[in-house]
Amino acid sequence: MSVGFTDFAFAFCGLAFIALAVSLRPGAMAMGLPRLRLRIAALFTVLWAVAGWAVVSNGLIDAALSRLLSYALVGVWIWQLAPYARAQGQPHLLLLGLEGAGALTLVIALGWMLAAARVPALPAPSLAVLSMLGLALCAFGLFALEQIHRNTHAGALSAMRWLGLGVGGVLVAELMICAEALLVGTIPEVLKPVRALIHGLCALAMVRGARRMPEWQLGLSVSRHVAFYVGSILLVGGYLVLMALAGWLMLRYAGQWHPVASVGFALMAALALGLSLFSGGLFKRLKVLISAHFYPHRYDYRVEWMRFTRTLSEPAPDTDVPQRAIRALAQIIGSPSGSLWRREPDGERYVRAADWPGQGESSPSLSVNEPLPVYMLRTGWLVDLAELARKPDLYGNLCIDPQPLGMPADALLVPLLHIDQLYGWIVLHRAPRQGQLDFEDRDLLKVAGRHVAAHLAQLDVDARLAEAHQFETYNRMTAFVMHDLKNIAAQLRLISQNAERHRRNPEFVEDAFRTVAAAAARMTKLISQLASGREGGTLQTLDLASCAERAALRCSGNAPVPQVVAEERPSVFADMEHLTAVIEHAIRNAQDATPAGGEIRIEVGRRGQRPLLAVVDTGSGMDARFLRERLFRPFDTTKGSRGMGVGAFQIREYLRSLGGEVEVQSEPGRGTRFTMIFADQSILSMDRKAG
Repeated sequence: MSVGFTDFAFAFCGLAFIALAVSLRPGAMAMGLPRLRLRIAALFTVLWAVAGWAVVSNGLIDAALSRLLSYALVGVWIWQLAPYARAQGQPHLLLLGLEGAGALTLVIALGWMLAAARVPALPAPSLAVLSMLGLALCAFGLFALEQIHRNTHAGALSAMRWLGLGVGGVLVAELMICAEALLVGTIPEVLKPVRALIHGLCALAMVRGARRMPEWQLGLSVSRHVAFYVGSILLVGGYLVLMALAGWLMLRYAGQWHPVASVGFALMAALALGLSLFSGGLFKRLKVLISAHFYPHRYDYRVEWMRFTRTLSEPAPDTDVPQRAIRALAQIIGSPSGSLWRREPDGERYVRAADWPGQGESSPSLSVNEPLPVYMLRTGWLVDLAELARKPDLYGNLCIDPQPLGMPADALLVPLLHIDQLYGWIVLHRAPRQGQLDFEDRDLLKVAGRHVAAHLAQLDVDARLAEAHQFETYNRMTAFVMHDLKNIAAQLRLISQNAERHRRNPEFVEDAFRTVAAAAARMTKLISQLASGREGGTLQTLDLASCAERAALRCSGNAPVPQVVAEERPSVFADMEHLTAVIEHAIRNAQDATPAGGEIRIEVGRRGQRPLLAVVDTGSGMDARFLRERLFRPFDTTKGSRGMGVGAFQIREYLRSLGGEVEVQSEPGRGTRFTMIFADQSILSMDRKAG
């Protein structure tokens, strides 16, 4: 190696690290960034470059002291990594190693150099010891650097990528020198200026990173490419360390068997290298392992999940929920279209239920016992049809003919797993020039598929609940209608019983006609309500006292005859026939509980601004437990086969629909006060005007 190249290499190294130290000027510092140690490491490397040039060119410094300085160089670069690891919350042992190993190495090396200057007889450490210690330190430094890069926030990747390249390059260069020294017992002169040149290039990389330091945020994230290269460096470094140790052992202990041992070691190394390169399964598993644990995330998961949930939940006029589900998954990998297969309600087949965009012309189906759904349910894996065609053994020789199912030959099938069931799957069409999916794409699609399955299953449950609620409403309305019909039938039966005795009485005949006409009108209205599904009827402003008098007249055929006491005549907003029937229910319940010699009184008035109607009787009354647990429970009656148990429940539900409420005071043997409190009519009038 020429003297000119040697001088250039060391000068270039020194100037490059001076430029790095200058680029770390205080004015460019960002808050909390560990620039001081990096500046110290840069200046120390300048000192190392000057010492190395003095050793190689002029011999001004002893070679042993130069080796100690190189050992200290590794220590100072490891020591300057500690603030990054501390800011990221790395484990305590890693922090202790960075602080302790770096600082201790630096102190020991410089201390030995100072002691050797004062005591010339002090022996320098052997090259083998320094080389072994240097190998261990470099390997540890590379491991720590990989951890720091893997946990770097996305905002710092631009700067940390260059810093990692520079620091990693310094450590790798020193690792190679230590390995070479351990193997051959000396450091070839030709490698010394080359090492200085590599260090200078690494300094330039760190200068580029230093210019971007104000953008740094020491958080948690990963740089995919840096992690890959650092991981590769670690593997190569580990291989070199093993090779160096084996070579050193052979040189020291093999003796005359040294050639045989060397050949054997070379064969084993070649075999290991061949297995790693030509064993596809081993290489794939190793690649997946490294990717899963060391590669950074390619996706910004916060942004992805916000976009996914927004697409899935926001309604669009031209798409329904299944189509939005397809679109939400397709956006993850940029798929242009897709289709949704879901299990039918009978659970026997899977059908293509939706397509995005647009709707397909055919609707193929697949039995639940076909290989595809069985495989998805058993493994939960995505099925890449293109990969399946190339490597069927990866999918257990799964057989799928995509053409009859309307699937592209290179489609991706994402299972929709819900709890322990296969709800269905989504077929995603590949985008043009789309590459192979890696583990991160597959994991994200599987998680999103589970979310889609839960969302669609919940919608199905909601639809079934809404349908059940409709039937419940219809059944409840039917029960109310039957209750009203029972009362109408009781009136008609009373007329028929008295007809033989009073048939020639004109007043009875006239009253009978009025009762029959009213019964017919009520039955017609009940049938209309049942057909329309509405219970409210026609709402209008009514005189509450008039409704009470009308209901009392209908119940006057039974004893005791109700008496209406109207202190005021407030107005209410209700359907006349429905309100009259509700009051009638309350009166008949009072008549059933009161002996013929008792009293039933209907009081009409106000409570504040709210209209009030109370049915007061002197009957048997009810205890507190009955009021609390049974009075308003539907289909719970004390009348045996004569009652249906929906009268009190119907009264309360109707009052609530009008904005009112019901109060009941009762004591056994002392009668009952059944109070209907209506909404404030002035507020209702304002609401109607606003509407």
